[in-house]
Amino acid sequence: SRHVSEEAHRAPFIRLAEALRCPWHILSLRADAATLRQRVAARQARSDDASEADVGVMERQLAELTPLSTAEQARSVTSTPQRLRNGLPWSLR
Repeated sequence: SRHVSEEAHRAPFIRLAEALRCPWHILSLRADAATLRQRVAARQARSDDASEADVGVMERQLAELTPLSTAEQARSVTSTPQRLRNGLPWSLR
């Protein structure tokens, strides 16, 4: 069986926000695979996180990742860890 798309998972929340006339945005966070692998390995080495996800789980998630739709891209703010260190864009505060 096919998984429900990520867009389909977001759709009810978008509809609710729009019905309530609440502004909404998608914050799309980007990091390269090497950085993600390093973070997962560091988290596992610390053994202080409830997550049991390992690098294999992360690799599967990356393989299944689908881009935002055109409509979602129009409402998204994309950032990287380096840019987030400086804080959220003023328009989202």
